[in-house]
Amino acid sequence: MSGVSGVGLRVEHAGELIDVKVSPRAAVNFERHFKMPFTKIFKDDLSMEHVYWLAYECVRLSGRVVKPFEGWLEELENVGWVFGDEEPDPLDEGASASPTSD
Repeated sequence: MSGVSGVGLRVEHAGELIDVKVSPRAAVNFERHFKMPFTKIFKDDLSMEHVYWLAYECVRLSGRVVKPFEGWLEELENVGWVFGDEEPDPLDEGASASPTSD
């Protein structure tokens, strides 16, 4: 998977499974929107809004027609990280939103 250091997201939205990469454009849009470095998304101060907005932005930049963020969020079911060839790491039911090293 290409993109920002091979980082991607698996998004479950409105009954559909969507795999997207975090492109440099999405990372810069994140930084401009939240006024913070993209790399902070992997730190302790992670906000779920950050993850969900990034998923929204990646889906939007993939060319899909999406509702404004608040409406899109209403139909969001789950978001998981994908690193390189790894399986997605779901972020629901108390799972950590930050990458772990095993």
